[in-house]
Amino acid sequence: MSPLPTAPQIEPCAFYEHSAQSIIPHLAGQMPYASPVLRRIQHSLSYPSPTAKILATFPPGSAPGCISESATSSAPATAVPSANLRSTSGSGSVPSSPSPWLAAHVDLFRGRETQIIVYSSLEAECTLLPQINPVADSISPSAVSRYLGLDTSANPVKADKFNKEHPSLTTDTHTSEASSGNAPLIPKYAVASLSTDSSRLESAQHQLLSLLSHLKTHLLPEYLSSLSNGDSSEATASSSASTPMVVATTMTNEASSSSAAGASLIPPPDPRAFLIGTLHTGLFELLLESGKYPRLNLGGDIIHSSDPDPIPGLRIHRFDNPPYYKYYFPRAKFSPQGKADIETPLPSGYRYHDRRGRRGVLPFQLDLVQSRTIIPRPRRQLLTLPSVAIYHDDGTASSARDMTEGSADDEMPIAWAFLGVDGAVATLFVEPDHRGRGLALALSMETMRKGMSPDGVFGAKQAGVMDERTVEAVEGWVHAEVAGFNWASRRVMEKIGGEVLTTAIWTIIEVL
Repeated sequence: MSPLPTAPQIEPCAFYEHSAQSIIPHLAGQMPYASPVLRRIQHSLSYPSPTAKILATFPPGSAPGCISESATSSAPATAVPSANLRSTSGSGSVPSSPSPWLAAHVDLFRGRETQIIVYSSLEAECTLLPQINPVADSISPSAVSRYLGLDTSANPVKADKFNKEHPSLTTDTHTSEASSGNAPLIPKYAVASLSTDSSRLESAQHQLLSLLSHLKTHLLPEYLSSLSNGDSSEATASSSASTPMVVATTMTNEASSSSAAGASLIPPPDPRAFLIGTLHTGLFELLLESGKYPRLNLGGDIIHSSDPDPIPGLRIHRFDNPPYYKYYFPRAKFSPQGKADIETPLPSGYRYHDRRGRRGVLPFQLDLVQSRTIIPRPRRQLLTLPSVAIYHDDGTASSARDMTEGSADDEMPIAWAFLGVDGAVATLFVEPDHRGRGLALALSMETMRKGMSPDGVFGAKQAGVMDERTVEAVEGWVHAEVAGFNWASRRVMEKIGGEVLTTAIWTIIEVL
């Protein structure tokens, strides 16, 4: 996307508070792209938070779209411009119809968890994604196995070694350097952008900036006050969290990662900044002066990256680079018609229940689960998520046995996965001794099948949806975010039949 022109500050568009029932039909019409914010809203129906809000650029009961200029003058007082935040919208006028709209689920009080999930209608309308070659076409199964724990953010040396051993998967920076053999290597990772006319991009950018300004003005003060009056854990960690950290540290899919036991958790965000999750890279580009996603270079044993160049009024504390590939799965891939009640088969010797017949991840097993990830998901959240656990008949992996608490009947799983609050396959992990047996594939499919039960958290019934087409849209999709260089996890997603439609990041952004 070419850079958008810079212009003086303009009046922000209005934001209206919605109920789940008023916004879900609109989001259902944008599936599968709207899946993260739709799932987050569905989860909040079963586990409500008094501090959560659903905001959109159109009033409840009306058609989505920007408010006209005449309506803007009588917009709710909640739409207040930030003193320092500039929009790069060319004229300040609302583009002609059809215009994009924006919706967001916001809960700043989630602290170190994802606070904001944003969706723009442009994602479904005009996402442009370069071709992504399947892992199976790019790398042999033996190479996937050798680099089972490859994660460029955690192991740049291994990533650089991989690129040098597989030159077909990398490209040189400059042609002149390439001819000399001294070029730093750039991973061939895809970044989704938004491809449409400039007026619609400017409108979407205008909405994003207005949302951030609205949150700073109307929601952030209450959150900061709560920290100063009570829990100050967020503020005490702000000094480390505010240090820019460009390289990705958030792994939402850990099926093939090395054991994360002893790994440092991702630091919490500066409480004055916003932790935005699963943000479309095309929307992130609208917040940059260049309009271009910073590319990652691997040179020698060090990861190099261009710093982000936020537009005036913003500071980017952290973002994922490379971004995550967002795989989407229609129901037919994980729960074929006529087989919705049939468990995904497991290899001989494995089962989905412990010795007492209990299914899913159990409360006493959460210490083990948390020890295998750097994602700071609290126990209270994990207990609200659909989950699947796998057990082995002849005991548990040695690394897990030490975590056993209580009686001998408190058996520990050797693999597990959840559907996160945004409906994505998350915290998927297989103990090293049990890898290479197809467990990650079966576990992923079973988690999707179970998690998308019509009567479950993400079912249409809980959302009060009755219309047949809307029910089909709400219940018809699951997604997963996988790091581009997590070859083994990507291979699992491909085997299930997932298709990459977008790329996304987690980012911490402060409004100055």
